[in-house]
Amino acid sequence: MTLRVIDHAAASDVGRLRRANEDSYFVRVPLFVVADGMGGAQAGEVASKIAAEAFADDLDESLAPERRLAEVVAGANREIHRQSVSDPDMQGMGTTLTAALLGDEELTLAHVGDSRAYRLRDGELTRLTTDHSLVGEMVRRGAITESEAERHPQRSILTRALGPEDSVEIDTLSYGVREGDVYVLCSDGLTTMLDDAEIAESAASGGPMREIANDLIARANDAGGADNITVVAFKVGGAGTGASAEAGAPDSDQATGEADRTIVAPAAVATEFSGAAKARSEPGIEQRPAAADSAESSVPIQPRPPQTAAAGNGRIAPKPFQTGATDMARRRRRRLWMGIGLGSAIFLLAALGAVVGSLNVYFLGVDEHGLVTVYRGLPYEGPVAMKMYTKDYVSTTPADSLAPARRKVLLDHTLRSRSDAIDLITQVERGDVQAIDRDATRERGGNGATGGGGAP
Repeated sequence: MTLRVIDHAAASDVGRLRRANEDSYFVRVPLFVVADGMGGAQAGEVASKIAAEAFADDLDESLAPERRLAEVVAGANREIHRQSVSDPDMQGMGTTLTAALLGDEELTLAHVGDSRAYRLRDGELTRLTTDHSLVGEMVRRGAITESEAERHPQRSILTRALGPEDSVEIDTLSYGVREGDVYVLCSDGLTTMLDDAEIAESAASGGPMREIANDLIARANDAGGADNITVVAFKVGGAGTGASAEAGAPDSDQATGEADRTIVAPAAVATEFSGAAKARSEPGIEQRPAAADSAESSVPIQPRPPQTAAAGNGRIAPKPFQTGATDMARRRRRRLWMGIGLGSAIFLLAALGAVVGSLNVYFLGVDEHGLVTVYRGLPYEGPVAMKMYTKDYVSTTPADSLAPARRKVLLDHTLRSRSDAIDLITQVERGDVQAIDRDATRERGGNGATGGGGAP
């Protein structure tokens, strides 16, 4: 029996902490692609878009499926690298990529980086790709376990990506397919927030792809949404199966939408070649079902949620004024108390204004556990140990793991906007060294303020 895609969906969300979406995806049945960009400014968005759009041209049918995908991925790598070295603003950009092509009897994958492909079959979720990351290599060498890898501070440091070099090693794999198989491609914004068991629980619900993809993104955001989240999913069946057949409608390559629809979704916008555009500020452009227990289940990472800064607004209660006195001394005392009260009120208003103003600025420092942390407020401790800052977001990166020069630049208490501080700290977590150096250097331009009194 010839197998085909009977339902598919794709969705992408910026997450809770990022200000821009650097993920991209491409869908043209039976071809599905997810890319997760990295780099300063908008370079990550550019890299993932190049990778996704590389699949827009028809694949060379004369080549075997693995070679077919590898040729496209290699071409995308060359183009990303070319733009990276020719444009200073794009320097060091790169992207992960996972592509899946369904044939009559097998599924072919091409993979670089730490985006993933999963298969749900008979209630069992299986990871089909291997992470090209520092901790992935450590797991393969037996240095750490899978659960330790999911909590490792350097878990986001890639060992392979498209763009940094003019050539790249590409994993190509082929798997036999069965009727009822469900496949999920995703960026690491999903897998760093949810473990495989949670992905399986959502995917095994049996709902339409759209519902499952929306549910996976919602779960990742509920867990912290520390990165952009992209999910592409599809279900395999025989001719005449799926939602359209059950309803008595003609066969369609997408039971819940138009047949053979092409979608390229770079970063903030999903663009169909038919000309329609869809905003991706909310999850749910399209979706998929998936799985159960995984042979390679991950350990859930509990990101520290942003904390609301709380300033202590103590008030001084003035002494009650004495009334009814007629002598000059008492009138003078009254004026004295009024002056003291007015002066105190002015002082308190000024102090309150400084505190409120400080809540709109952020800086990077080190918390009591030695982790790189985003603080909200001013890097200053006033009299009586009154702190002018609070923790906003704690990373998983120990400050001691940074090179001394880079640590000095990052942790110099430069005042930043929250979005810039979060972008920089996520680059630290991903190990994007060139982007860190470039962004940190730009941020230092004239707005630095180093606090005293033991600021972190």
